Formats: sequence, structure tokens, C-alpha cells
Amino acid sequence: MTAVGKLCPVPGCEGIQKPGKLMCLPHWRRVPKPLKDAVWETWRAYEAAAKDRRSYSDPDRSNEFFVRRRAYRFAADQAVKAVSPPTEGD
Repeated sequence: MTAVGKLCPVPGCEGIQKPGKLMCLPHWRRVPKPLKDAVWETWRAYEAAAKDRRSYSDPDRSNEFFVRRRAYRFAADQAVKAVSPPTEGD
């Protein structure tokens, strides 16, 4: 049987990122709580904006979608960076 999902985005990790998850569970557990909270908060806002965007053609709502998506991606990238091994020059 094969695992469902894709590889964890943390460099060097071969763990499986399950569908709908940001990273593998062992790495997610290492993310500091304030960052986890930021990821969840921005994800919920992004998800709500995505639903609104499908329902309305108002340009302001479309812009809100992109702003919230950017905020989520920033939080997600910070979470991955927080648990990534140091790179040369760090």
C-alpha cells in the first residue's frame, strides 16, 4: 500500500504531507504555537475569501482574496522555515 499525499515541503524531509495539510505531522508538531495560530487564522480567512470570490464578481472581493492568499502563503512559508534545517550562511 502506498501513502496518499506528497512530500513534506521541509527541505530534506521524506515524510508525507497528507492532502489538506501544510507539512508532515512530525514537522507540524515542531512549529511554534504562535506560527501555527497564524497559519490557521490566515488559512481560514483565505478559505472564506475564496468562497466569497466564487459567489460574487465584485472586484473588491476578488482583491481581498489575493490579499488573504498572500497572508496565508507568508504564514505557511514562515512555518516551513521555522522547522527547516539551517542552510549554509545561516
